Amino acid sequence: MSKKLKFGYFAHWFQPSYKSVDFLKEQGIDIVEIDFSQKNYLEGLDVAFVEQHGFNDYIENDEWYIEDWVKRGGIFMFMHQDYMRWTPYFLPDELGHVQLVHRYIPTIMPCPADKTFTYDETPYMTYMMPWIEKPGKKLFAEPETITPDEMIDWKIRTNTFSVLRPHTSLLDGLEIDENADIEYVRATSQSCYLPNEKWEVLGSFMDCAVKDGALIMKANYGKGMYFLNQILFPEILDENAERCLNFWKKYVKNLVAYFERFKNGESEEMPEVKKELPMKRNYKVSTHMHSLDWYANDSDLGTINAMMRYIGYDICSVAVKDAAPYDGNLDLSKYSDDKVLFLHGQEYHPFNWNDRYEHLSHNTYHFLAIGMDPEAYTKKFTRSLFSDEEIDAHLKEAADYIHEHGGAVCAAHPRVDYWKDYDIDGIDKEPLRSLAGEDIEKYWLTGKNCAIMSSVDLFGFRRFLDNPATNFIYLKGEKPCRDSVVKAIRDGHVIAACGFDEADIYIGDYLPGDEISYADAENGVLSIKAKTMRHKIKEVRVYSGEKMIYKLKDGKNAEIDVKVPLKGLKLDKFIRVEVEGFNGHWICLSTPFYLR
Repeated sequence: MSKKLKFGYFAHWFQPSYKSVDFLKEQGIDIVEIDFSQKNYLEGLDVAFVEQHGFNDYIENDEWYIEDWVKRGGIFMFMHQDYMRWTPYFLPDELGHVQLVHRYIPTIMPCPADKTFTYDETPYMTYMMPWIEKPGKKLFAEPETITPDEMIDWKIRTNTFSVLRPHTSLLDGLEIDENADIEYVRATSQSCYLPNEKWEVLGSFMDCAVKDGALIMKANYGKGMYFLNQILFPEILDENAERCLNFWKKYVKNLVAYFERFKNGESEEMPEVKKELPMKRNYKVSTHMHSLDWYANDSDLGTINAMMRYIGYDICSVAVKDAAPYDGNLDLSKYSDDKVLFLHGQEYHPFNWNDRYEHLSHNTYHFLAIGMDPEAYTKKFTRSLFSDEEIDAHLKEAADYIHEHGGAVCAAHPRVDYWKDYDIDGIDKEPLRSLAGEDIEKYWLTGKNCAIMSSVDLFGFRRFLDNPATNFIYLKGEKPCRDSVVKAIRDGHVIAACGFDEADIYIGDYLPGDEISYADAENGVLSIKAKTMRHKIKEVRVYSGEKMIYKLKDGKNAEIDVKVPLKGLKLDKFIRVEVEGFNGHWICLSTPFYLR
């Protein structure tokens, strides 16, 4: 670690069991406690460091001296601060007013069906993490590379400074619970800055209410800078701290390098990176990702990029009802990279009243537009409808509109089989389950074709873990892009799954959704490969028509590679596969191979 810069820190009178200052020393930082009882206490320092939640009146009392020290070349850095105690008036008037607003808020309660992964009684919370903007790229690249997925899935014990409520240890004669005031935070932050034009945002944050927030930002002042960092540091070492500390070990090195470059007047420009996915046999695709467009405070596209990297997804077709949070212009190229490709999409979300299905739900008729033209966003198809005739005309117009704008049409989590009368390309089951005897199987039995798909109505990172819905889509050697994905869905080259890392199902050169002659099928071998995210595979089932023609009970392995010769089996209308995980919700379903 570099010894070029001299660090000092303002010690707060409340201290957690594990201090960020101690961590800095462990990383080789030369840092000393600032003695603000002595005159000119910042002289000789390059960086003044304010501990997490450590803002205090020493700083406010000496704001003129601090301003002068920064103006002469000092770097004044803040760790994560408590939004309840934030008083920005110590900042120079020239840098304007900077608010700090609480945005770590509940979004929605977990669904009962989600007990399969991370389920507990606590509500889903807005996951706060920075999206690294262009000015911050080098901060996250040199000397250590830090990728978005390293900032997802944090669980931190914090607020041990006891400023939010009285600490039990200060109350005489009572039983003391040392952890009574400690909170778990499932995010990298609890609040975000609302910067003005004087500040350069290095790491941004958005949610439904905040369009231009920041978790990392800086402002030059004279020869120096103010650096505000709202990324949490774990104040107690427990089983969850290692993931956060692994990030901080890299981030500290990069911060020192960033400050050194600033002192030396070096550029922060970074070369453009190539934004192309590698070629694969098939791709893990999510097709129902909301983003800041409804009441449950869904994650922004930057956080979705991190989620997808973390779980190993490749392509996402967003399903925003309204692009207004992005000023009406979703620049998906900003969030796409060499690991994640975003496609334009939308969910058409009407409410039905006084129709034939009103007694079941007013929330029946949803279409997903997958991979449509960027300019095709419209509010036209999210509205109330009041009769069967009005609904019928609406759905026909919606399907035509999606196709006219280059997209694929998917009926989203239908409760009834209304979709069979419309020009759709896929049917999205949520939650996913066996199709034996279901409406979709009956539709295939009539000789109709469409892809089986899976989705998660996203409301936060924990929801994505609870319901890891996946579409394994074959592009048949074509470059991953909007056109190739839409074509693959229309051709039915899809395996729908929940809770699976890998799936590959084929008959020779034939893929799910292909038409295959009876002769080729009878002489063929059905190959079934699958791997669950966790737990064991319970059963493999092969259907032809409505009959099960093959079953393999497993229960011992999380990964299977099965070859099923089809000769001698009774084949009828189509062949399809189901691979069931540890319960009926974690399942893998192929679109049929249609027998012609």
